[in-house]
Amino acid sequence: MNIKKGWIASLLLLVILLSSCGLAGKTSIPPEMSHVALSTFENNTGETDLERRLTDEVYDQLIAHGELRLVAPEQADVKIKGEINEYLKIPLAFGERDVVEQYKLRVEIALELIDVETGEMIRGFENIFRETTFSEVIPPRETEYQAQDRIIRQLGRDVLTSTVEGWPYISG
Repeated sequence: MNIKKGWIASLLLLVILLSSCGLAGKTSIPPEMSHVALSTFENNTGETDLERRLTDEVYDQLIAHGELRLVAPEQADVKIKGEINEYLKIPLAFGERDVVEQYKLRVEIALELIDVETGEMIRGFENIFRETTFSEVIPPRETEYQAQDRIIRQLGRDVLTSTVEGWPYISG
């Protein structure tokens, strides 16, 4: 009985491995998008340094992914242009004397992939956002900066996914 269970488990594991190998490396990157220039994100919020941190994260995500070649704008087929349009820090929980103990943080961006040759937009994405909560007093304690870092990492992955696959933020 134990040998049969082990055999079934091994077969199931093999099926999972083979199916995941078949999906690895599949993207919908058109060949004309292989050389990409990344512009610094425009920051339309009052929160300082978000544009540099998000641009750096997107750069790192693109390099780690490896299928797109980051190049100077004059060598690019496609330009990635983004804007940070919203930064909200919303009080969620209050303690004694109405002191805020927990916040909700929301960052929203827009993204365009532009054909460098024609100047036309290939893909456009609006309202890409991430939210999280943080508290400096309620465990697990976290600063606003640390919460920003988590959101920036998530948005960096979202930009990579949107750039490479056009998902999940395809607009019209």
